[in-house]
Amino acid sequence: MHAWMDDWVGKGMRRVPLLRRSHTDRSCAGQGQQGPGGRYAPQTHLTQTHPAPWLPLVTKVLYLLLHPSPGGQNIAELRQRPTHHCPHRAHQRCVMYLLGWCTLTMTTCYTHAHVQVMLTRPVHFSATRLRHYLTLAGFMSGTAGDVPLMYPIVEAFRLVMQAMLLPAFPFNVLGSVLARTQVVALRRIAADEKLMYSCRVEPVFRTTAKGHIEVDIVVEARSVGTAGATGGEATLAWRNITTVIILSSRRTKKEAPVEQGKAPAGPMEGKAEGEAASTEAAKPTVIDTWRLGPNTGRRYGMLNGDLNPIHLYPVTSALFGFKRPIAHALFLTGKAEASMRKAGLELRYPCTLTVEFKRPTLLPARLHCAWLGAAGSDAAVASSMDSSQGARFAVLTSDLSKEVLVGSVSCHREAVDKALAA
Repeated sequence: MHAWMDDWVGKGMRRVPLLRRSHTDRSCAGQGQQGPGGRYAPQTHLTQTHPAPWLPLVTKVLYLLLHPSPGGQNIAELRQRPTHHCPHRAHQRCVMYLLGWCTLTMTTCYTHAHVQVMLTRPVHFSATRLRHYLTLAGFMSGTAGDVPLMYPIVEAFRLVMQAMLLPAFPFNVLGSVLARTQVVALRRIAADEKLMYSCRVEPVFRTTAKGHIEVDIVVEARSVGTAGATGGEATLAWRNITTVIILSSRRTKKEAPVEQGKAPAGPMEGKAEGEAASTEAAKPTVIDTWRLGPNTGRRYGMLNGDLNPIHLYPVTSALFGFKRPIAHALFLTGKAEASMRKAGLELRYPCTLTVEFKRPTLLPARLHCAWLGAAGSDAAVASSMDSSQGARFAVLTSDLSKEVLVGSVSCHREAVDKALAA
């Protein structure tokens, strides 16, 4: 089902081992048990290994250096770190990531608990970070005082990294790639709003037909009433579900995933054969052409804090099997949103944006953003937006022969309700 993962594995990801543990049963739907700290956690049947006594201490020190405590006030002030103003700090954090991940591969995670991190109080958007993002993504005329659909994840992605680096996270972050992302915006979000962010790892994992493990990471942004974070009622304004695939070196050829059922279909899957054939035959309508420089990964990483070595320099990406740094998948999604808005896309709320990632993009690169199917004119796009399928788009390689990502955007209530129920 995920044929694109062969591209990742072929580029060296097979050489990155998972943690040494036995997954006798990857289902989390069974009986529960008490997790670390007395929290209720589903049983995952992970066989725990015993690392050297000094490794947990080193891991904890590196984690504290990388990120502040999730329960303290520092977490609420993450946005005030001037990461995009201090280039030398990028090199320091890159080294810390390398050391931290290398140490994490030698340690073990305990039985899975409900992993969740959140801000202790609502915070404003960083005006400087928002301005840099609009420029980098290509929003030429801004968004009329509103933030783009893909911008709140820029502010909240530090929480995602914290969740994946917590000792309770049961997998090795080295063997992970993004498979899908889905954004639901229930209303317009103004650039001067205060939002409270939270991030949680869904306790139910899925096993794909090839033996890989899918993990859903949910990020939510809530607005708080005038009474403040303690007295006001927080209402959901924006939600993002990103599916991370933990690549396994022991791939199988099973017809279907084990026990968890089939993984959710992407925006281009689940169609009839005739419809799929007509889709492939339809020529994409190119609406924008991108030229991404070799520093694109570093520039976006400065904004959202994701200074993963595979996005920075050829030297650092080569350590993970990539000859050149690769672009952030979430950045490509945000840039596609900017291209669609420049092409006349008018969002009506509530709305949902769903994207499936097909293959990595080595930087520098030349890509095309295009409408797919009948969504080639303004009238067709508006009509497609009102359907449950949505207006379909894709990011294509320079020769238009391969898909980098495919997605859809819809304002149909059924599509929004389905996304919220996921």
